[in-house]
Amino acid sequence: MRGWTCAIADNEEIHRERRMPEFERKLTTILAADVVAFSDMMGRDETGTLRSLKQCRDLIETCIGDHHGRVFGGAGDSLIAEFGSPVTAVQCAGDFQGQIADLNRGLPAQQRMWFRVGINLGDVMIDGENLYGDGVNIAARLEQEGEPGGICISHKVHNEVHRNLAMSFADGGMRTLKNIDQPVGVFHVRPLDQDPDVRPPGREREAGRPVSGRGKRLNTSDPTLIVRDFKVAGADDAVFLADGLRDGLINSLSRHAAIDVIRHEPQGELAVDFALEASVRGQGNRVRIIFNLIELATNSQVWSERYDRLIEDALDIEEEIARAVAAAVRVKLKIVIFQRLRDTDNDELSVPELLDKAAGYFASGPGHDGSAEAALHIAVGRDPDNSMAAAMLALAMLRGFEYSPLALTAETIDEIGEHAERAVSLNAESYFAHLVAGMALQDLHGDFERALRHAQAALELNPELLGAHGLVGTATCHLGDPAAGVSILKRTMEISREDPHRFRHMRELSIAHFMSGDIETATDLMGQLVESEPRMDRNRPVQAAFLWLRGDADEATAAARRLSAAYPEFSLSTMRPIHFGQPDIADRFDKALRALGLNEARETGEA
Repeated sequence: MRGWTCAIADNEEIHRERRMPEFERKLTTILAADVVAFSDMMGRDETGTLRSLKQCRDLIETCIGDHHGRVFGGAGDSLIAEFGSPVTAVQCAGDFQGQIADLNRGLPAQQRMWFRVGINLGDVMIDGENLYGDGVNIAARLEQEGEPGGICISHKVHNEVHRNLAMSFADGGMRTLKNIDQPVGVFHVRPLDQDPDVRPPGREREAGRPVSGRGKRLNTSDPTLIVRDFKVAGADDAVFLADGLRDGLINSLSRHAAIDVIRHEPQGELAVDFALEASVRGQGNRVRIIFNLIELATNSQVWSERYDRLIEDALDIEEEIARAVAAAVRVKLKIVIFQRLRDTDNDELSVPELLDKAAGYFASGPGHDGSAEAALHIAVGRDPDNSMAAAMLALAMLRGFEYSPLALTAETIDEIGEHAERAVSLNAESYFAHLVAGMALQDLHGDFERALRHAQAALELNPELLGAHGLVGTATCHLGDPAAGVSILKRTMEISREDPHRFRHMRELSIAHFMSGDIETATDLMGQLVESEPRMDRNRPVQAAFLWLRGDADEATAAARRLSAAYPEFSLSTMRPIHFGQPDIADRFDKALRALGLNEARETGEA
């Protein structure tokens, strides 16, 4: 970001130092805004660009003042402001983004100026008129995550505003932001629909429009991805690494049935939707690898990532990066396809499109499982013998109950199990069906032995399946080797930041640490999980129990009281069971909850 990159760096340097007692602190809402592709615009037309910038900045600063905000930083194409209320900040951003869109209507495409906006609610330090700290830094990083013409907000802001504003918020999942220690949950307020010729750059095409480019397709429903030859600069080690990494990526991506992967540029009329490009540069014992995922129909960049590594063991680097990139690419493709389908009525979609739409809901993060389930019920009704539809419906239902600590009904448990078992019986070669069946057996019945068998079957069919690796780690822990389970779960979480099962893996890792005797780490991880995704109330009883076992009686009691206030019917007999493979561990967990006032006897049934 131009103009105030140095200011952000200064903020981050201050954050790394110990907080000085003379600085006053406060909780406030920070808004960061920046022009999209400002350097390119200046390169084409300096005078016209500066004229447009002044007009837009005047508009934005006036709007900020009208909403009782204050600009305290920024230069050139960027600014940063604070507001006393997150609701007011988001309202202000929506207002000026709409006004800028109106300005752009009368301009040629190359003269239109678009802004990204990031908004965070956080603690800051006050130094005169300036503000510093993570509260500011996160807003700046959220701006970089945002869409042209849109608004990107942190989960803290979303918690405060989503009930008070008539806006549509799209869950962007957990994001790892540069120089920010913990992942941050993000939500997007996307640009309002406009005339097709006046949309911000990178906007999706009309909802429901086919994903393909021109020409024939390998498969009528799956996107086609070409992994292009890598650009290589450096010694033989870099060439060796690039060749092995490309082969590993193609192999990993090809294992997933929902992607058609090709190695060479197609001849004739074959349609290709996406291209994965990479550059590998080696110098001495260091290597830098940069990946770009391009949507070819719009020539827009969907995803980019950089890896800096020591080239001491190329084989380890190949395996690590190939898995991480393949996982990220799969998620990004699902989201791009989903963006084209999300506004189309389910009744207008084919069964493959309904599955794509549901997969997009899954990839977008928790909170959309009800919408996914609605699409999947239609898909199963139209095609009862579709194994993928049955497995995805079971998963949607399973995920949908993450938001309550209360036990599922026997009827619901039976229905989830029936869909999962039917998916495997319809296609015993489906790694996804085996994964979902294993998850259901673990979550609903505590049957870790059968869950492990399904996870192993899934990995035989697809060794790259992260969810199955996580399930193996969980089952290993409960079947008597918690140390090994912790190791597997940690490796699984380290592979990809885009893993749609990340919250599940984080919960199981916390429980695995508890089982291995490390209550300190278990409690810290569970606290991070509750902070990262506060809607998942299923995790709150676990947090309360772990706090008690760690010796934080006051915090544990407060957590239990909040839980009881939100769910007056909550008790050990109405709680969704936390299954443990070892009876002594289960007894220790239950005793902690009883000590907090939840003193009904634990039910031993499966519901």
